[in-house]
Amino acid sequence: MIDSAIKGVLDAKSQTKETLSFLAKCMKKRQSYDISGISDEQRKLLLAAYNMRYSLQDEIYYCYDRLGIDKISQMRFSAQQRCMNVMMGQLGKEQKLPAEDVNQYRKDADNNEMYQSNGDWLLPASFNAAEIFGCYFPSYIKSTEKHLSTHDAVYWLPEDLPASKRESFRFFVQRNLIYDDTHGQRKSRSLAEMEVISKNWKYLKLEDEKLKYKDILAICQSHKYAEQEYDKFATEAAKWGVSESEYKLPLANASGITCFELRSPCPKASQA
Repeated sequence: MIDSAIKGVLDAKSQTKETLSFLAKCMKKRQSYDISGISDEQRKLLLAAYNMRYSLQDEIYYCYDRLGIDKISQMRFSAQQRCMNVMMGQLGKEQKLPAEDVNQYRKDADNNEMYQSNGDWLLPASFNAAEIFGCYFPSYIKSTEKHLSTHDAVYWLPEDLPASKRESFRFFVQRNLIYDDTHGQRKSRSLAEMEVISKNWKYLKLEDEKLKYKDILAICQSHKYAEQEYDKFATEAAKWGVSESEYKLPLANASGITCFELRSPCPKASQA
């Protein structure tokens, strides 16, 4: 049976992120409830909270703002949490911190200095990595650790890449990010180039996904919008993956604004 505190929250018909966070904590303490006698809307909220019972408050708030209750109620978050754990572990190695200090971040994230210093990029990166790599993420990170910092290995991964495009993008990254140069030395591709490709991958035709790296890059850099008024600005914006809706913003079309002002905040400097 649902206890009085949870019943009171459900009856209040409040679906704020604070409500979801409170219910998630309740779900973590008790694994089963009799949910008969509640509405479909209340059931979705309770299911969403159950799915996020092991999530940090930051993760809950991020998902709420980005996805909403309906979608959260249909999701599982173990892959995302595993990706977050892997990245935290790698950051701990980079900073030479004791593993036990790093591994405790889920118990007290507010007082974990490493998480608090990196959470702004860890959160989106963990969700993007889970979508693209899933169970392959630990091996991906291992393949990059001699060439890139944890941050640089993930900050450019695309957000909300269509499901039909994820596997091909994963194969592309695994084949191309770390490569042998003409002298046989293992190197990392330009992250600026990888970011351009990641932001434009959803526009590639199926046959283009199998082309050589330089050809895929050229296609992504030449992406154009259906209606563009300022060719130079449009070319640069498209190259950096600015969406067509963002490009069409009146301010962007009417001023000297650069594509960098429409992009996400600039990534942190390389740690490698």
